[in-house]
This record gives sequence, C-alpha cells and structure tokens, in this order.
Amino acid sequence: MSTFRAYLLSILSAVVMSVAWWFPGSSSCAVLGWLSTLLLVAAVRSPALSYGSISVYGFITNCLGFYWLFATIKGFGGFDYFAASLIFLLFVVASANQQLIFLFLYRRLPGFFSKSALGIACAWLTAELISVRIFPWSLGHTQLAFLPLTQIVDVLGTPTLAFLMLWSSEAAWRLIVEKERRRILAAPFVVLAACLIYGAERVSHFSTPLADKVAVTLIQANISVAEKHNIKYFERNKERYVELSTAAAKPNSLVIWPESVITDFIFDGVNSVTQDRRLPFLGDNVGLLVGALTYRSQSEIFNSALAILPDGKIAQPYHKRILMPFGEFTPFASTFPWLKEINATAGEFTPGSAVSIFDYRFDDPARKAAKVSPLICYEDIVPSLGRAATEAGANVLVNITNDAWFGDSVAPYQHHLIAAFRAVENRRFLVRSTNSGLTAIVDPLGQTVAQLKPFSDGVLNYDVGLPQERSLYTSLFGDALWWALSALVCLCGLLKLPSFRQKDHVSASRKNV
Repeated sequence: MSTFRAYLLSILSAVVMSVAWWFPGSSSCAVLGWLSTLLLVAAVRSPALSYGSISVYGFITNCLGFYWLFATIKGFGGFDYFAASLIFLLFVVASANQQLIFLFLYRRLPGFFSKSALGIACAWLTAELISVRIFPWSLGHTQLAFLPLTQIVDVLGTPTLAFLMLWSSEAAWRLIVEKERRRILAAPFVVLAACLIYGAERVSHFSTPLADKVAVTLIQANISVAEKHNIKYFERNKERYVELSTAAAKPNSLVIWPESVITDFIFDGVNSVTQDRRLPFLGDNVGLLVGALTYRSQSEIFNSALAILPDGKIAQPYHKRILMPFGEFTPFASTFPWLKEINATAGEFTPGSAVSIFDYRFDDPARKAAKVSPLICYEDIVPSLGRAATEAGANVLVNITNDAWFGDSVAPYQHHLIAAFRAVENRRFLVRSTNSGLTAIVDPLGQTVAQLKPFSDGVLNYDVGLPQERSLYTSLFGDALWWALSALVCLCGLLKLPSFRQKDHVSASRKNV
C-alpha cells in the first residue's frame, strides 16, 4: 500500500505541475506550482519512495508539460514521424534523469539537512543545476504572477524560488501532517516572510516611472514557416517588414525586427547600409535592430543581430552563441557523419563568442542613449547570458526570435515565462520581438506590460525605460551561492558513496550466507 501511495503522490504532483505549465505566468500557474510542490514533498517523505516512483514524476512532467516539443522536433529538425518520436522519447527519458540524481543525492545528505528540512530543497536544486536539459524549466518559474515573492531573484537568482518553495513545503508537511515539533522548522517561514517584505518594497520602488526612456517599435509580420524558408519569398518577406516599419516608426525611435528576417547572407564586416543594398534604412533618425544571417567566410556562417544606427552606420554584428540542436547544427555529426543524412535540413552555423552592446544615440538631446544587448532565440532563457549583457553595460535586453516552429501551442508562452525572469534578475526591461508571437515588453518587475496577439501581423509601440542601477544578482552574486551549495551536496553524496557500496556488499554477503 505504501508503494502505491508513493507512486500516486508522484503522479499527482507531476500532473498538477504539467497543468501549471499549460497556464504560464498566470495566478493559476502560481497556485498549482505550490500545490505540486507540496505533493512532491509528500511523495519524497513517503517511506516507500523509490527510483521508479520519482522517475514517473519526471517522465510525466516532461511529456505532458512540454508535449509541443514533438512537433517542433519534427518540423524544425525535418525528421519523419518515427524519428521525431524516438528523439522526443529520448528527451523525456533523459530529462527524467534529473529526478534520479535528486533521489541519489537526497539519500546521502548528512542528518543536519533532514533536521532543518533542507534535504529536499538542496538535493532538488542541485539536480536542477547539474542536469543537462534542453528546456531548463524550474519549479520557481511557476511563481511569476506572485510578484512580491519573485522579486527576491534580483539578489540570489531564480533558483531561490524553487528552494523557498521546497524548504517551506517540507517544513509545513512535517509540522502539520507528521506532527513534528522542532523550532528549526519555523526557519523557512521567517525567511519567506522576509522575502515577501523585501519583494513588496521592490515592487513599490520599480513601479515609479523612469525619466530616461527610448521609444521602441516592435514589428510582428507573422510570416509562416513555409514562406520564411522558401527562397521565392525572401525579398517579399523583408518588404513586408519594411512596409510595417515605415508606417509605424517615428523619429528618435528604435525599430526591432525578429530573428533572421534577412535570410540572404550578409558579410559580417559590412559597416554601412551603403555597402549592401539588401540592408534596410528607415531614415528620419530611426535606429533598427535586425535579425539576419551573416557570413565571415565559406566555413563561417552565423545567426546574427545587425544594428543599423540612426546615421546608417552598422556596428559589428552580434552572433548567436547557443545554437539550436538539429536546426542550426547536428549534435555529434563530426563523430557520426551518418546523422547528417537523417537530418539533412539542419544548418552548419558557427556559434558566436561574445556579448554585444549596441549604442543607439538619437538627435533628440532629451533622450538618453539606449545601450541594447541582443539575445537570439532561446538565449533569453539562459540566466548567465542576460547577466553578462547587463554587466557589460546594457540598459535594455532584447530578444529576437522565431517561435513559429512551436505552432499554435503553449510553447511561446512558456518561452516568454522563463525569459521574463531575466528582466527581474537584472532589473532591466526585456523587449521580445518575434515573427509570430509572443511579441511583448516585460518590465523590471517581470510584468508583461504590452504585447501583440500571436499569429497576427501588427506593430507594438512602447516607451521603454532605461534603468541605471544594477541588482545584486548582476553585480555581485549571480548564481554563485547555488553552485556552491550544489558542490557541497555533490561532495556529501560522493563522500558517502563508499559506505553505500560497503552496505550493498554486506547485504549481498548476508544473502549469500
């Protein structure tokens, strides 16, 4: 019966978490996130918890929560139904390894972690950080709508949320259900209350409008996947963006186009629009940030962001640093060349290696320079990239992407949810320009303050603030605390490993006797 209970609690927790991810960024998502966390704690506290029951959690959550990945693998990677199914299954099984790592570490932590209700939180967070995951979701991402709580990430990063949820949930379960009476179990609630007080102050502080702003115009032309990659439509697609931009752009503004709007390869050493007629120029002191494909040589091609400054000059392009597997490169193709044959549509792009800060200065003396740092595609879900850009001087973070590959699914909203945490961590506006949605503006509190309807063509105008202050996360901590904690947890697991093997050996010997 206890084994059945462990499996049931794991399944319930996984289903609730999956449903939470179907409503990303909503209050329902936040509530379901807490409920799922409590059920997860109940499953872990069950004496009959096994590697099998905890793996069920990982399998269900990744399968149901991110169901859309199958269609993306099939469409973006160009695989047939059978191959796409195998790759999706591999993704689900590989992602579920996070839960196996969690349980392995949890069972090897010293007694102090259990007494203070820190065991589940520390082991889970370590597993989140050290696991290799294509889609790095976290329990904490469910809490975006809970503004006073999410503000703490500007100190210690987004992992703080999952840690607080698990720590306080374990303490609550042990106090209420298991009837434990330890003073130390009150600690997470004191910390949680302090975080909420801090968060309320941050909400008040960043709700004050900023004096320094830049007028931004986002263009969403809603070009279909078929048209975007058909050479017959390359010029027409670009002209559609030019038409929308010309009609909407105002002097002293910055127009932003999505990822790879210009699909003719542009030399990455071009420094003026006069050097290549394919490059657009809107005039009237209008800056332009354009997604384009560029090249440096026959063997070096890039997915890039081009900054066309108000005077027509072009800065050195930003080249995408994290490439999309099976779309922009084929993993392990150098070792196994036959992989290219089953994935013939994949490109062979070269990754970039550095942050770029584009300095847009306008004739209007009342407007401060916008120091823009681009993040291409899903680079905005990687915390270290947003932090590095802000450290380098960016006062606006810009994501240009093409999420049309996800189809009419919840995926663009999930992408937007995770990306929004870059705004809170670094206290910067995050501007997201997409081909088909979700085109939106996220303020430094993590709130989506303006957006366009997905799968429609349109223009979004917004005056984006230019904050100057840096968060403690950006200037000091980053995720260093959590990596240090993870190192400690892993060390505990490794130090106890010999005794674990010895116990297994003794048990086997007794069985033989």
